[in-house]
Amino acid sequence: MKTRILLVLGAALALLALTAAAPAAADPPMPDTSAWQALPPPPGGPVNALAASPDFSADRPLLAGTGNGVYLSSDGGGSWVTLSVAIAPKRLILSPDYPTDATVFAVTDATRDSYDVLYRSVDGGVNWLPVWYGGGVYDLALSPGFAVDGTAFLAVSLFPGQVLRSSDFGVTWQALPDPMDLEPVLHLAVSPNFAADHTLFAAGFVPLNRSTDGGASWQRLSAAGPNYSLAISPNYATDRTLWAVYREIEASVTQPEAGGLRSTDGGATWSNV
Repeated sequence: MKTRILLVLGAALALLALTAAAPAAADPPMPDTSAWQALPPPPGGPVNALAASPDFSADRPLLAGTGNGVYLSSDGGGSWVTLSVAIAPKRLILSPDYPTDATVFAVTDATRDSYDVLYRSVDGGVNWLPVWYGGGVYDLALSPGFAVDGTAFLAVSLFPGQVLRSSDFGVTWQALPDPMDLEPVLHLAVSPNFAADHTLFAAGFVPLNRSTDGGASWQRLSAAGPNYSLAISPNYATDRTLWAVYREIEASVTQPEAGGLRSTDGGATWSNV
């Protein structure tokens, strides 16, 4: 017993010595903020949601959601006008064809309980109608061809039925089969080539899932998880690239406990980046 205690103490002292001898990590460099400028805020209080037009470089619209309503800037944030005080969005999602269809979705807290409400506006944010209610909203992803196919996907805090699909521009929603062993679904990413490949990714608490039939069925992928962020390349149709951020619940010995992942084959294999 005495020998075992001495060995443990020796190991601890050795670890302390190595720690003391190790050079201190350098502080990260301060960010360069010289390229940033302060803009006048909307008059409705702190900004909780912000969304730019998909064609921002040409038309400059910017929508902001505050605790007092929805506001519009037509000059890239230089000035603001009130669109609506009917809702207080905590998230705003613009249609990929917003400059033409003026469609905007907003997620708000319900007034009587902890559920979220999904609203839709088809006049740029002036008038709003609720289109879904019944749980927490984690993510909303629109088809790149939303203006034509009317397809949208919603990740919510329901089980079963964590992923919902709309085929009528967000007016009605139908539950899809749950992704494999994935609860909850926190993030959705739709392929930029969705009209042809019908591909959709779902991320959250392990594992990452992929659907190649618009959510009708799912395939479990080998990426480390849980995944806390998910991004897909704009050129996915040709480069098949996507990224995920993960943090393991129980650290493995095969890879870092947390970090970024990249796949260049549509999610079949992954490498740490």
